[in-house]
Amino acid sequence: MSTSQMILLILMLLAVLTILLWPRQQEPQSVPSVEVVSPIPDQSGPSIEVSYELIDSDGGPVSVLVEYSIDGSIFRPCTPTIDSDGIRELPATPSGKSYTFVWDMENDLQHLDAGKFKIRITPYKGPILGIPGVVGGSFQK
Repeated sequence: MSTSQMILLILMLLAVLTILLWPRQQEPQSVPSVEVVSPIPDQSGPSIEVSYELIDSDGGPVSVLVEYSIDGSIFRPCTPTIDSDGIRELPATPSGKSYTFVWDMENDLQHLDAGKFKIRITPYKGPILGIPGVVGGSFQK
């Protein structure tokens, strides 16, 4: 075998190894979203119930971050009650799967007797933040 044939053979082997071992790009994950189903009217009592649809085109498990704001700009985590459906690794579907989050408002707003609020539900899959759903209302304890 001549030197040029050996070089050609080595280059072909390197090309095949590169194709086989080169990391393939992963399929982009879908971006989940939330659609709030039940608007929150004026409420009273220790907790507030929010119904929402969790939507994901590839149907993967999705977690949600549920937050509240009393000034419309600074959001803080909502404390769930035991009646909530959960917030981690929830099954989602392309058409939307229904869930309910019950916010322990009395725990989070101990220092207030009445006022306005917003609740934001942000879905996420690993590092991918989805499209949040936001709803507002007023409360009185």
